[in-house]
Amino acid sequence: MLHSGIRRAVAAPRPAMYLVIAGIAASCIGGLDAPPGEATKPAGSQHAAAPAERQDAIKPGSIVVLNKAQANGMVFTPGLLESTIAFSVGDGPHEVVISGTRAIVSNYGGTTPGQSLAVVDLNDPGTTRTIMLGDYRRPHGLALFKDGRHVLVTAEVNQSIIKVDIESGKVVDHWETGQQGSHMVVLSPDEKIAYVTNVGSGSVSIVDLARTASGGAPEPGTSAVINVPTAPGSEGLALSPDGKELWVAGNKSDQISILDTASRKVVETIACAKYPLRLAFTPDGKTVLAAASASGEIIFYDAEARKQTGRVATAPDEKTEHDPLVPEGPFKGSSVPIGIVIEPGGANAYVACTATGTIAKIDLAARRVVGHMRTGKGPDGVGLVP
Repeated sequence: MLHSGIRRAVAAPRPAMYLVIAGIAASCIGGLDAPPGEATKPAGSQHAAAPAERQDAIKPGSIVVLNKAQANGMVFTPGLLESTIAFSVGDGPHEVVISGTRAIVSNYGGTTPGQSLAVVDLNDPGTTRTIMLGDYRRPHGLALFKDGRHVLVTAEVNQSIIKVDIESGKVVDHWETGQQGSHMVVLSPDEKIAYVTNVGSGSVSIVDLARTASGGAPEPGTSAVINVPTAPGSEGLALSPDGKELWVAGNKSDQISILDTASRKVVETIACAKYPLRLAFTPDGKTVLAAASASGEIIFYDAEARKQTGRVATAPDEKTEHDPLVPEGPFKGSSVPIGIVIEPGGANAYVACTATGTIAKIDLAARRVVGHMRTGKGPDGVGLVP
């Protein structure tokens, strides 16, 4: 059943004049601004208020979803029972990570490249802090450090990743991938390595964060960044809980590349349904979920056997209008599932469906959709309050 309704909402959303499929934007990355020759100097933070009511306490397990075509986000109560608040962020919000009761959002931008992060206090969403990133443009992928204070951010235009101190609002480190469309990023369990997908180059950058920082010179005869060819349109990625395998989704090849992190080599390539954009491991590491955006499904894989074990359509039962901002083409008739977040206990997954403006709740044991809720336009990034 499709539910809707927001009890506390922001003012009317701002219009968007850009493609709302992250993979399409990234695959056209060569048409964006050229990377600057010099590393950026970070800028400080600014504040902007959004008319949303203060919450007494955000509940653990609440789901945060970004509406990238409306420059805002929404919070759903645990279990996707109802929508409670909405909050304003910058233009084209794409990804979100949750640090305590704060949502950290990458403002990717629209026709003009974004240059900022939004930090939203989910207990007081009317106060949103904006961190300006200086010359770093098209921030997208996010990976939160365990200290809850620092976050890695991909900067597509600069072919880089940066480390941002959320408290000071400063860029404190940076590493250049030298690859087209550095889009998503994940941290190794020990936080010494970052893995970055490069959509335009069809590769993964393995960044040794411990070896060098702030653009400093690596050890003689070594490199802080190693680029590994994977598959055309490499975009979504997921690291196994033990850090031994990295799964990478190739949206142009409809394939998943499996990289052994010890040897830093692709050890197997498996087929996927059309246009895989995101991947997620279940907490026990036994199952991988792939969001096949053109076929409108979540594909299940046995992680050890590396074989497909099931598939679930994500469209709501009730007919919904295809968002006109989503170019049909290969996405015609699809709900366009993208962002995936899984509960820590592994019982349910929540999937943002961009074309239908919904979020689907999937029972992972039964492997079926057990509910939908309406979002705004272009839902993409999703997060879970710990």
